[in-house]
Amino acid sequence: MSAPLPAGSAARLALALVSLDGVGRVTAHRLLERFPSLDALRATPREQVLLRLKGAPRADRTVAALFDDAWAEGARAGADAQIAALGTRGVRLLAPGDDGWPAGLADLDRADRPLLLHTYGPTTALARPMTALLARPPVAPEVFEDVQALARRTVAGGGALALTFAHGFDVALAKVSGGAAVAVVPAGLSKLTPSLRPAATALVRAGGMLLSPFEMEHGPPTEQRWEHDEREAARVAAALAGRVVALAPDGSPEARAAAWAAAHGREVLQPDGSPMTPDPPSPATP
Repeated sequence: MSAPLPAGSAARLALALVSLDGVGRVTAHRLLERFPSLDALRATPREQVLLRLKGAPRADRTVAALFDDAWAEGARAGADAQIAALGTRGVRLLAPGDDGWPAGLADLDRADRPLLLHTYGPTTALARPMTALLARPPVAPEVFEDVQALARRTVAGGGALALTFAHGFDVALAKVSGGAAVAVVPAGLSKLTPSLRPAATALVRAGGMLLSPFEMEHGPPTEQRWEHDEREAARVAAALAGRVVALAPDGSPEARAAAWAAAHGREVLQPDGSPMTPDPPSPATP
């Protein structure tokens, strides 16, 4: 059995917060933005913590629970147990404020921003300039060739790829990356489908990483995926990157992620890497 992987104090705080009834992403993020650890939070006057949660549902009850000594002791023990169990499987937890947390995720609204990331493999790809390549097959062969060429140029230039790891398209690009890729899984890491596991193993061995914004066992027990999970994975991949290519019909998770990217300062590119230009306005009717 391998030694547990380390996790930062923010991950411990995030695990403690989600153990409280009624604490969701928005409330937890408001606290994580101010407090680096559970100890730091509990060393702060209650009034200041309550001020941080002004307007949140059941804020008084949440603050009372946070300052309950018995709860804090149990929450610490529970967080440490979860982190240790994941670490022996090679999985590291990241939360906002921990070293390695991707800065681009801050552009997501609190309600859409993951609270915890489950990561497997080296985090070095996260430090590179990233291009998100998102697709919903089928993709025309000539377009796929353009995307592969763009992927090779990106990696050769010192960049990395952000992928949503759900299709053969993603597997092919993971191979092209030579390990310079982050594969965002649209389910818990334990639910990675059998057809994708060999490619996932190869990616990690080459130096890439798997990343999931979901708990380990989250997702359906089949090769199918839930659309709301695909939307979140695509949005996370786009947030990781400074440039986005989406090959998907309007309304798909990938197209919606590209629209989000354009609205938040990312470049949206054609499959060959050229800038995506908006459609010209329709001529006015005389």
